[in-house]
Amino acid sequence: MVGSLWRRLGYPDEALKILSNIEPNTLVSYTAAGNFFIRATVAWERGEKDTAHELLERCLDFAEPEGVAAPFINMDKNVRDLLVAHIGQPTKHRDFVLAQIARDDARIEGAVTLSSPLSGREQEVLGYLESTMSAQEIADTLVLSVATIRSHQQSIYRKLAVKNRKDAVKAARSLGLLRIS
Repeated sequence: MVGSLWRRLGYPDEALKILSNIEPNTLVSYTAAGNFFIRATVAWERGEKDTAHELLERCLDFAEPEGVAAPFINMDKNVRDLLVAHIGQPTKHRDFVLAQIARDDARIEGAVTLSSPLSGREQEVLGYLESTMSAQEIADTLVLSVATIRSHQQSIYRKLAVKNRKDAVKAARSLGLLRIS
């Protein structure tokens, strides 16, 4: 936390100095994610783009499995620029990064937010929700039971904080999870 404050105040060397006293391999996921995050943003601000992406990927390796979002809350311009650029890199964490950007957009605009990332199957089901297909038709297409489709729908609704299919599609579009047609 202190390292992040030093970085935001414009003292990246002080931030790195604080972090140099910490052995990253001994940290819990929350702290390790924050450690790599600060290192990544300092590298980004110094123009060390490749290093920044490598460090951010290590940060995300810790952050995503545990749902650690703290480093991405209340982003400044440099952090946002790094995350947006990272989407174009080979990353295992694209959806998590998109969710963090969307959450920050919602904070700024007071708009919709995603409580947690959608699973791969939920994203797939979400894609069908904007169609006129019934739950049975979606189930037949995906070779799943209707109960499974309904379970995924309810999970999507909960994560998007909506109550119905129409609102889920609208919220997903505003978060960039669906293309605006």
